[in-house]
Amino acid sequence: MDKRDQILELADHSAARALGALSCFLGCDFRAPTRAREWEGRDVDWLRRAPEEEAIALFADLDGAIGGKLGVLLSSTAARQFVSPLVRREPGPGREWMECSALLEAGNVAFSAAAGALGDAIGVVVFPSVPRIWREDDPGFRVDLDDRDLDALGAYAVFAKADIAGKELGICLIWLPTRAE
Repeated sequence: MDKRDQILELADHSAARALGALSCFLGCDFRAPTRAREWEGRDVDWLRRAPEEEAIALFADLDGAIGGKLGVLLSSTAARQFVSPLVRREPGPGREWMECSALLEAGNVAFSAAAGALGDAIGVVVFPSVPRIWREDDPGFRVDLDDRDLDALGAYAVFAKADIAGKELGICLIWLPTRAE
């Protein structure tokens, strides 16, 4: 097995752990119909149900024996739907803050599971930083995706879907390893 195949296998393994943890945390069943593949910038379009819909990104840096980043990309509609069971509050003042907090906690659950899976697979300790959240029009959204030479280092994506309240919603899990891996 060559290095690229090993990295794709690690990406699949960590994504499966993250999706399992998210399924338990959010009370829905995530499924990844395809295996990990290399990330392409236009993949953001896959998340949108409508052209005017905004993409949301959660990112965490990896620390410990492995560096890099983990990310979750989803549409604004999917973000609201995924966290709605956690935010038991009627629309009004403060709801957006609660949705943001719930989304960050969901990111923390996914990133902790994925980092643990990466560490377990190679026998080291890996942990994520506190997650950060970006809207597509925030400069940090592109910085987190484009701040490195992805052609040389690679970025790996797993696309998954879940049914929530009768709607099929998608997310994308991303792993951006550092040069040392």
